This record gives sequence, structure tokens and C-alpha cells, in this order.
Amino acid sequence: MNDRVPVSLSGSPVLRHADRARPCELTLGGDPALIEAVTRHVARHVGPVKEVFHEIVSDVVHVDVHHVEPTRERPFHFLITSGMSERPMRPPADAHTSTYAELFMALPASWPMTTEEWRDEAHYWPIRQLKAMARLPHVCDTWLWHGHTVQQSPPDPYAGTVAFNSCILGRGSLVAPRFGTLRAGPDRTVSFFALRFLYPEELQLAMLKGSSHVLARLEKHGVTELVDVSRRNVGRRWWSGRGTRA
Repeated sequence: MNDRVPVSLSGSPVLRHADRARPCELTLGGDPALIEAVTRHVARHVGPVKEVFHEIVSDVVHVDVHHVEPTRERPFHFLITSGMSERPMRPPADAHTSTYAELFMALPASWPMTTEEWRDEAHYWPIRQLKAMARLPHVCDTWLWHGHTVQQSPPDPYAGTVAFNSCILGRGSLVAPRFGTLRAGPDRTVSFFALRFLYPEELQLAMLKGSSHVLARLEKHGVTELVDVSRRNVGRRWWSGRGTRA
């Protein structure tokens, strides 16, 4: 049997997450110490947590979402997970210290934020994806880290109102660098990664030239972790011209 991991044209490993590796495992309540540690960390480096959107019943890990309201200086909602780092991920041997992570993103100040409004998938899809990505490494017995990309399966847009169908993990542009790491215990150092949603052409560019290339292009064109459903597609002009500079 061939156990070689396929690679993209950029030389990066391609991991398949389509098949669930772990059976459904219901869990209740989460890790109170972790939730409190994340809450303090967010309050110290981002802003006071207005509320925590708790899961009632969870699968494998209990993923909560911490909400920091917009301010005059930061006119957007911050959403940060806690629970992804309840359990260690399963990185390869050469990345054995990359075992605990949490995710975050930002939404425009005008974004509907009530649970009633979230019944509309046009409003809920970013939150759904944030939670799904936090759970993915545990249900699939894998890992997620800086520069990793994940495509929707099947590769359709996340919702009828957006063209994004994938995402990439990276450093946050809207938070202080020291927010990126939390010492949550003697054996648990948590890294926080910003979630940016990608157009299909941007994912193809990452497969061809590497995720660092796409992250650099996103930064060059001012694309942050703030969700903008009408933002510029930084891969379209390159992909259509196969090398045209943009």
C-alpha cells in the first residue's frame, strides 16, 4: 500500500479531511479553566467579552465563541473560539509542539448578531465555519496550523450570498502580536490563528504557489480577518492571466 502523502504543485502536503476518523462523541460543558483562561486573555489583549455563545451539546470538543463588541477604535465584532484546545491535535512528528490552537475572526459592526438573526444562513455561515474549523482536527484526527487551507466539501460556496468556499489560517492583522499565544497550563500553550475566507481562485493560487504567497497577497491588498463578502479577489487576475502581476 502506498502511504505517501500527496503534495500540491507548491510542494505542500495535501491532507484529505472528507472522511471522519472519530465516531460521534457527545460532551457537555467544556473545560471551565480553559474558558476562563481564554476569556481573560481576550479581555487583556482584545477587549472585554460581552458574551460567550455556549454550545449545549457538543461533538468531541465543546466549542464556545467569545464575542467582543465593536468600539470606536475597532469598529467590528471579534469572535474567538475556546474549546479547540481542549484536546491536543495530531501534528506530524516534525511539528510535535504544534498541538493546541484556537481561531478568531472579525465581522463588520453592522453584522446581525442575535441568535434569531443567525437562523438566516446568510448571517450565520461565518460563525458556522469558525466552529466547524475548530472541531475539524479532532473529528478527523489531524491538525490545523499557520498557513493551512481547508476547502468546503463539496467545494460549493459557504452560502448563497457569498463566493468564498475555503479558508486559510494566519496571523491576525487587527490584534496585537502578543494575543497570538496563551500559556493555558504547564503543558498547554495555545496559539491563536486568524481565519480568512478565500475565493476559489485564491485557493488554487495557494495550491500552485504556496499559502505564504497567498497570505502575502492578502496582506498587500489589505485583506484582514474582517469578513468582507464583497472584497477584491486577489487570485482572479493572476489566475486568469496565469502570471499577470496585480
